[in-house]
Amino acid sequence: MKNDNLALSLFNNFLENIPQILAEIKERINKSPIEYNIIKEANIIYDEVSNTILLTSFFNVKINEIKIGNYFLEYLRKNKKFDFPADILKYDLDIQKERYEKYEDLKGRFDIRFESKKYKFVLVIENKIYSQETSASQVNKYIELLKNNYKNYDIHVLYLTPYGNSANISEGNSVYYSEIIHDDIANFIEKFLLENKNILNSDRYKNVSIAMEQIKEAEKIISETTENIKMEKEIVLKELKDKILNKDISAIKEYSDIINYSKVIIDTKLKIEFYKEILKNVKRIIKKEKLEEKELKSDINFNLNLYLNYKTNAYHPFYYYITKKDYEIYLVVDFFDTSYGIIVEERKNRIKYVNKLKSILKNTEFINDIKVKYDCYKKAIDIDNDKPEDIAEKFVELYKLLK
Repeated sequence: MKNDNLALSLFNNFLENIPQILAEIKERINKSPIEYNIIKEANIIYDEVSNTILLTSFFNVKINEIKIGNYFLEYLRKNKKFDFPADILKYDLDIQKERYEKYEDLKGRFDIRFESKKYKFVLVIENKIYSQETSASQVNKYIELLKNNYKNYDIHVLYLTPYGNSANISEGNSVYYSEIIHDDIANFIEKFLLENKNILNSDRYKNVSIAMEQIKEAEKIISETTENIKMEKEIVLKELKDKILNKDISAIKEYSDIINYSKVIIDTKLKIEFYKEILKNVKRIIKKEKLEEKELKSDINFNLNLYLNYKTNAYHPFYYYITKKDYEIYLVVDFFDTSYGIIVEERKNRIKYVNKLKSILKNTEFINDIKVKYDCYKKAIDIDNDKPEDIAEKFVELYKLLK
């Protein structure tokens, strides 16, 4: 933004108007068709691994003996003019998730890989939701791996993101590279359902049809293109025009980020307040039970830049943690994840420490949620239904178990 002070002033004015904005959004939603998505309710909609598993499974479903993955590539060929073979529907595609490849000093794990050995065709989808490339050469490296491992193949790499972010590709590799967004998958499903409604309404495929509707809505949620989200942005735009920008239409373009990011700004604002309530209750319990407060650490980082650049930041801006020897007990509140749990600090002997943790948590309610990969114990927080005081009690209980 050109004027950071003006931007900050506008942003603060926007936050002050959130109660009125929320009231109008709630009123409009109450008059709209109910949006219910089981993938969202399972709290995995923004998880890249879960989304990759879901899409891989979806692409492998067959309709009239042809995989949905084939139909999707045909859709991209026709509607986005991608340079795929004209007879892609007849390709015997092997579609797998998290395919590990290596060549000399290069190595990488592709999210989704489509391959036909018969037709010498390979396509990789790199799926990003809230994280971006970990390095400037990640997707470029994957292209090099494909070029080395699939000699004389027709090679394609699709970079899948919510909003159309670009990867850093060297000029020579751009011929293999294309970009798609999650809403492209939703649009494909919508078109496919319409064109094949007679088949999909049959007893044989009706469950597939129901699942496709849910996946379509999930992909729209990721790209923020559902009807309710569009409506929210419309209300925010009106609020900015009428009350904040004093009808200065020229300023709308300058501050379009606040309009486009309005949903995450509102959602995160609500999460901050919830987080503060949890933290207040954690400190109350610690003081009451005379626990060792010197072992507690907390950090709150809340600023305009994080809000306006959240789509390119895989960052936890609000967290609270207690370090206990080999474990870290944490409470995290960020744009896509609100949870508490335990992380193993020791990386080399991870399984050993996970097993030790299982022994500590034996016969407690926490035991069934321990995972070996990523967080050892993680419990999602539902800010609509959970109570801050209950979360605080569970958080301190974990601390006492590891004390």
